[in-house]
Amino acid sequence: EKKVSNLIVKPKAEAKTIPVKVTNRENVSLNTQAEAEKSSLQKTQDMNPLLALQDIIGCSLNQCPRLCWSKNPKAKEIVYTAGSLIVVSDLNGKKRFYAGHSKTIVALDVSYKGDTIASADENNVKIWSFGTSRCLGSWKLDEGSRIKCLGISPDNACLVSIAKNPHNQDVVVVWDLNTLGKISSYQPQPGVVAMQISKTNIIASKFAPPDSLDAALQFCTCGQENIRFWRIKNCALRSGLVVLDKSIRNTVFTAIGYEGRRRVYVGSKDGNVLQINAESQELEFVYKLHDSGVYSLAVNEGFCATGSDDKYLRVWPLDFSEFFMEAKHEGTVLALDISLDGVMVVCGTERGSIGLLDLSQQSYKTLSRAHTNDILHLTLSRETILSISRDKTIRLWTLGSNQQAYEFSSFEDQALCACLCPDKQLFACGFESGCLRVFDIERTSVAGEYRMFDKPLVSLKYL
Repeated sequence: EKKVSNLIVKPKAEAKTIPVKVTNRENVSLNTQAEAEKSSLQKTQDMNPLLALQDIIGCSLNQCPRLCWSKNPKAKEIVYTAGSLIVVSDLNGKKRFYAGHSKTIVALDVSYKGDTIASADENNVKIWSFGTSRCLGSWKLDEGSRIKCLGISPDNACLVSIAKNPHNQDVVVVWDLNTLGKISSYQPQPGVVAMQISKTNIIASKFAPPDSLDAALQFCTCGQENIRFWRIKNCALRSGLVVLDKSIRNTVFTAIGYEGRRRVYVGSKDGNVLQINAESQELEFVYKLHDSGVYSLAVNEGFCATGSDDKYLRVWPLDFSEFFMEAKHEGTVLALDISLDGVMVVCGTERGSIGLLDLSQQSYKTLSRAHTNDILHLTLSRETILSISRDKTIRLWTLGSNQQAYEFSSFEDQALCACLCPDKQLFACGFESGCLRVFDIERTSVAGEYRMFDKPLVSLKYL
């Protein structure tokens, strides 16, 4: 002890950890009271999270070009990805989320029955229950593998994954979903039915619809200069190439659609769609439908919908004589799907927008818009959210509905920061060049421009 001016100061005693022997034959430690309170608080927060995800603005169609209708005829819902999340949204914008991935999702598929979802990031695959949002199984591929696409068989018995291995080869693996979680309760990984290294490049794959007369599972793949049919039977995987005409051999095939079990339609980067007999696996016709590449394709018994790099979504009769509807977009149409009743076509573009084409009403509606690159700055007022992105756009969103209200572009000078005027329909924005610009929101125009700095303007505020 030290005595200083009649004040006795005692050295602070160090906290001690006391080993305690308990009845379950495990040695545990009795921590200090502060550590115990911290642990209790952490458990409480885990049980009762402080925040819950209510909505998300955006989608990841450039990373995962997949957009599917749910198979529930009573509730028209759309399934897509947003970063590491799977989003299920109805047509009014009400969403629910499937969270579990730690990286951006690159592959997605919804089963033919609609009760199962498969998703994958770089090398991690997950299987989900559509109704309960519960993860049924999760497993990783070999280190260095990169998943390209997934497909669930019509009977939910198999999952086909196509991945690039470290030797830059495409590997086709058929997983047995019937064994999911039965091999080990600690590692719910399904067994492998068959595996094969493809000698050809694969970009897209699709399972054939079910057939009561043929028990074998069939799927089709396409890629650079090849279209191949695969057959799974008796734990064996066999395939055969489609013989192509000389004029279309040096092309890249990008999208696949089945018309029942009779025909397969395959899109190419030349703007062509190939019609192939699914039984004989022979090429029947080649249709020139777009001026640029066909990147998405969907078919039902009545018509075919195609999305292209020329920014057009077109709906064709199956004789492809002439399209009877089209819609032009701001970017390449990367993904599309036809609703179960055949009345609506949903599509997504590289510019981050999702739209709905109503064939019965002959109308088009934009469901959502999104940034397509990193968001650099975010600010908000009582009614508005303002965001700045590396995609060279400044966007204003209506708070509540979370729909885009305005969009400003600056392709030559990157915007870095902004603030909303508290009493007028204006906002000020700082740019990489050091320029300060004031924008009139209602007129969507520049109200003033001021060259104040020679270096990037990174912060500003209305006083």
